[in-house]
Amino acid sequence: MEVKRPWFSYLGLLFGTFVVIEAMAFQIPAMPVLTAEFGIPVAIAGLISLFYYMGHTVFAPMFGNIADKVGRKKIIMLGLTIFIASEFMAALSINFPMFLAARLAQGIGAACVVPASLAYASFLFPAEKRGMPLGIAAAIGTLGAAAGGILGGLLIKSFGWQSIYLVSGTLSILGMILIYFTLPDTPKRESNKFDYAGSILLFLSVGLLLSVTTLIANLGISSPYTIIAMITGLIFIISFVLVEKRKSNPLINLSFLKNRKFIIPLSMVFIMGICYQGILYTNAFFVTSKPGGGPELSGMMTMYVYLAGAVAGLIGGKLVDILKSKTVILTSVVIFIVGTIMYSTYSSSTPFWYIVTTVVVIVFGFCMMAPACMKMALSVIPEKELSGGSGTYTMIRDLGNPTGQTTMLAVFGTLSASSLAGALRDQAEKAGVGSSLTSSVEKAGLSGGANVDSALTDKLTELGITFQQILDAAKLEGMVSALNTLSYLVIVLAIIVFGITFFLPKSPSKSKESVINSPQIPVEESKM
Repeated sequence: MEVKRPWFSYLGLLFGTFVVIEAMAFQIPAMPVLTAEFGIPVAIAGLISLFYYMGHTVFAPMFGNIADKVGRKKIIMLGLTIFIASEFMAALSINFPMFLAARLAQGIGAACVVPASLAYASFLFPAEKRGMPLGIAAAIGTLGAAAGGILGGLLIKSFGWQSIYLVSGTLSILGMILIYFTLPDTPKRESNKFDYAGSILLFLSVGLLLSVTTLIANLGISSPYTIIAMITGLIFIISFVLVEKRKSNPLINLSFLKNRKFIIPLSMVFIMGICYQGILYTNAFFVTSKPGGGPELSGMMTMYVYLAGAVAGLIGGKLVDILKSKTVILTSVVIFIVGTIMYSTYSSSTPFWYIVTTVVVIVFGFCMMAPACMKMALSVIPEKELSGGSGTYTMIRDLGNPTGQTTMLAVFGTLSASSLAGALRDQAEKAGVGSSLTSSVEKAGLSGGANVDSALTDKLTELGITFQQILDAAKLEGMVSALNTLSYLVIVLAIIVFGITFFLPKSPSKSKESVINSPQIPVEESKM
């Protein structure tokens, strides 16, 4: 079907997609501020990302299928409507549960917009002219993510965290208007029967199982809530597997997971994704909390992350056409390990340029290996099943994002909290508070500085400092200790991945390999 003025329609669509991707990049500098705003422990902050991913990752295939049946423009308009409402709902949230509900709705809205938007290139342009539109779409995605990081940090610094959602919602309204008047609808057509039951079961499984680490960090492993979530999640995942085995068109083709050439590279990028996301978000807390830091610097760090990830993906895609996939993967993991070693050397006085350099090295290693892992995994998928194989690969790979965020933030929050008491004593001693007031310092710390007894208050007045200053210094010291400990865990996982690389099956000849060189944009909210 020939479309008049295809670029006119496509640019309006790209603006709407840009706004959605930009809004997702806002979350990294916003998370430390939101944690303080809602008074939640760092260990529970991962739920902010988890609820978004539950909506987006699981439901994106579903809405992509529905869009083929009823028309893509209708689903995009529906998604933008949901997304706009969720952005304003987030800005007006009066408590954390309301904010989480808004995040879930944001994910569902994005699940409507992104798959249908990407599919429009094949409708608006003939096959021989699709390269440029797809390239521009990739560039817009990277630009939106990079701009979202720095813009989000500046908005939060100047106008408060609510501003990022108000700006995003307002821009989305403009994008919706452009799309409504410029974008033609696609014809309705029959598509494969979608696995709705599998989607619902996967949604419930992911939500419950990924919440377990957060529950353990806050309630303990013996808590009935933790046990119920774990058991119920396992029941749902078993039910999901049984349902998928009976489906002719399953959400996840389980047979692919039996192939070593598919599951090993997928497992490697999944584990590295967990490590990468953990480092990215703990860095955001550190940059925001350290002296001289703030959300604007966290946003700037996010901008460099996206730009470095885009460049690394392109380089990795090029290298994997020249070198063996195993060679590219080994090199990438070494780069990642070097960055993680740099991460382990953080102190309270670590300069911002060193933090940015560290994160850039880490993201470069992770994103450079992504095309090699994908190419190796998809090289064993028959051409007629390539769509299902790539869908299975990307869905499982992207689940590494919320897994890393929830798990690593839960570990980071627990380690920080456990270090606080000792750090308080150290900081009080450095400030000149005698050992006779140690118990008073600890009690004041338990109340977050709300209750400071008179003896301690008099001593602090004499020293010319406040308890809040001691508490802030202790929190930073505990955070640095947690970062150092977490870095050792990440190094161990990265070394395990390095070892697994030597067990990768031999790559097929170049003529038999599928050429999959799409760079992966590196954030939570990257896949949008």
